[in-house]
Amino acid sequence: MLLLSFALPKNFPAIDGQTIAGENIDATYFAGKKTIVIHMFLGCHGASKAIRDIQAIQDSIPENIQILFIIENTPDQVREFNADEENNWSEIRKSRKLNPITQDIVAECETPNVRIDENGNMRVGTQCEKLSKELKIKWSPTFFFVNEKGKIKKTERGYRGLQTPEGMWKKLIK
Repeated sequence: MLLLSFALPKNFPAIDGQTIAGENIDATYFAGKKTIVIHMFLGCHGASKAIRDIQAIQDSIPENIQILFIIENTPDQVREFNADEENNWSEIRKSRKLNPITQDIVAECETPNVRIDENGNMRVGTQCEKLSKELKIKWSPTFFFVNEKGKIKKTERGYRGLQTPEGMWKKLIK
């Protein structure tokens, strides 16, 4: 998959809500910690590869770095994806040999309505469209490397693998 990389010198957009686990996400979430934000759709194969690689290295993630998944699915779909019970979303996860996502997750969409936009991209719900436009989301997954002041230091669209955990953290620390 093609990977596009570019600088995006602006603050990460305000998110005011809760994670699937009930943790508040607001401007203070980014304060004092470097954050890797991964924007994705659960049905995307590139997103599955990213989830698998993050899960493989999660024990080596430094304490001053947090990971936030912003997922273009409804909260119910994300819960089903992480569930042990059989359903369409958990079957996708299991067929791709993924464990449930344990990092912070914000389910971005209010409705399960799916439509295809003018570029052929799948869009789910109105909230997704707003944040996707603001962040110029064109690929899934898209990574945002956010510094401890909430500024986006680097963005990578698409996914080709982490290569090494150290490489990923070095990109964030720069």
